[in-house]
Amino acid sequence: NRRYYGICYGIRCQLPSSATNKYSAIGSIAVDWITNKIYIVEYELARIDMLSLDEKMMKTNIIINNLYQPVAIAIDPIAEYLFVADEGNWHRIPARINRCLLDGTLCITLIDQKLEQPSDLTVDFIKQRVYWVDRSYDHVESCDYHGSRRREIALFYVFWDLLLNHRFT
Repeated sequence: NRRYYGICYGIRCQLPSSATNKYSAIGSIAVDWITNKIYIVEYELARIDMLSLDEKMMKTNIIINNLYQPVAIAIDPIAEYLFVADEGNWHRIPARINRCLLDGTLCITLIDQKLEQPSDLTVDFIKQRVYWVDRSYDHVESCDYHGSRRREIALFYVFWDLLLNHRFT
């Protein structure tokens, strides 16, 4: 029996079961503090949901074409971008980092070379850079919002807790 909890500042709130059920493997979440929405990666169903954090808790499935296995998301609500790390399928579909609009449309691939197992993703919306961890190459990299100026940030000895935060393949 899984339960999901939220923290509300200054107001009393409760997440209704209609907004929190049917998630078997949440891989990543991101919050848009401007429009009051939360984005959830459902790893096992290869799906991204957007939930409104207002009193109705409306849920919308974001349709992103050619999305194979999303593992992490990050958003820049100012630029209105959703970034998705897609693990792909090692044999047929390459791993990639995509940038879409917040509704999942107008997706472009930023990175699809020298990328095998992206696992974590975040953005610096001031510098407009995307950062990710690649478990296979054991490093942290970044690029700008257009996929250019790619840089290695940390190489070797990148540690994380595999038992708590990552899936075994």
